[in-house]
Amino acid sequence: MKKTLAILGLACLPLFSFSQVFNTASILKPGSFSFSVEPVIIQDNLGAFFQAGVGLIHGVDLALKAGFLQHEAAPAPIIAPTPTPYIGMDIEWKLKGARPSISITTGAHRNEFGAFGLDGSFNLSFAIGKRVFPYTGFDSDLNFDHHDYYYGHYHEDATLLMWIPVGVEIYLRKSISFIVEAEIPLQDNAYYVMGAGFTFYFR
Repeated sequence: MKKTLAILGLACLPLFSFSQVFNTASILKPGSFSFSVEPVIIQDNLGAFFQAGVGLIHGVDLALKAGFLQHEAAPAPIIAPTPTPYIGMDIEWKLKGARPSISITTGAHRNEFGAFGLDGSFNLSFAIGKRVFPYTGFDSDLNFDHHDYYYGHYHEDATLLMWIPVGVEIYLRKSISFIVEAEIPLQDNAYYVMGAGFTFYFR
């Protein structure tokens, strides 16, 4: 039953109508599933992310991400394209299991304006007792040939955006955790991200 619910979560992802979220270094065990939902604020715009994950082999898991964003009207004379659902996929690779947990993530996405991009992150998770796991690291997006809605620029070449994620995952139960996260931009053209939500584990 648990596996059936997780598979349904994976199947529903394309139905949900952006930057990265869920930058913990925890890796799902082979055959385990997770489903996450996280309302976010991105550069004063409200939205929500959804993520489904599955453990592939020891130390490697796969995640599918989708989301929508409610944009404010662009100030004149900026003409921005209509936002589209964000869709992404990544693979997380464990480098170190504990004290701290260390992983790297590689992936790809179509962002909220239809532009293709590549993702990469370095993740560090620490343990405070058995239920609280603060985390940080480095997060980046390499976007190709896209319109920058937030700052009103069009980029014909690849643009690298970088952040420092800071967050904490708190386990309310063995199968449910609460996550609070902020992404601190490292450049003027990188936007800030703040969010909080829940992850459900099906082990």
